[in-house]
Amino acid sequence: MNTFGAQWSSFFCAVVLDPLTDALSGGRTDPRRAQLAEALQNGIAARLIAAPEAMRIPLVRLVLAKAS
Repeated sequence: MNTFGAQWSSFFCAVVLDPLTDALSGGRTDPRRAQLAEALQNGIAARLIAAPEAMRIPLVRLVLAKAS
């Protein structure tokens, strides 16, 4: 696994893994959680390595207003 794929898959899992594992029957303590995390990280990294492309990932909407 190269660094690019590993970093993005780790980021994805850090952001999305808990909500996904909440859906497992045992929630975050489900013994399948580790298998799911590993499969997600490896799969995402492999796809990114195979076909990297630029993408936008909006994480926040911010509105700035000038105070009078």
